[in-house]
Amino acid sequence: SVALSPSLSLFPSSGAFSPNPTKISERLALLAVSAARSASSHAANQLHAVLLVLLSDRPLTFAAIHAAAATGLVAANVTVPPRSAVEDAVKKLAAYRAPGRYHLSNGNRAEGEGLLRAAEASEGLASTAGDRAGV
Repeated sequence: SVALSPSLSLFPSSGAFSPNPTKISERLALLAVSAARSASSHAANQLHAVLLVLLSDRPLTFAAIHAAAATGLVAANVTVPPRSAVEDAVKKLAAYRAPGRYHLSNGNRAEGEGLLRAAEASEGLASTAGDRAGV
């Protein structure tokens, strides 16, 4: 399992979330690892699960999606597909909206939220409305 460095906390003791890009990217990578490990061994299923979890967590830019997915897949010992394959898969699951972020389509939301809850539980991550402020 990928571990957060001890000096970093996803949720500051004050209870207020400050969207620190390093902490957010660590959280996304942890979610991606969990999703990849829980999906069947078929690579397409693992990529699909990873993308659903990432996009269920928050709307993301393609660069953020690709970085988190690649980090998570590598940590789960899964071959990272080419960037074009990731982009095609993202376009099947999400709609591109201003200001440059992909939003999970409503038809995929229920499956994605279920996978997100499972990934958070397996990695011991808590989810609050405030922690999805944006990347």
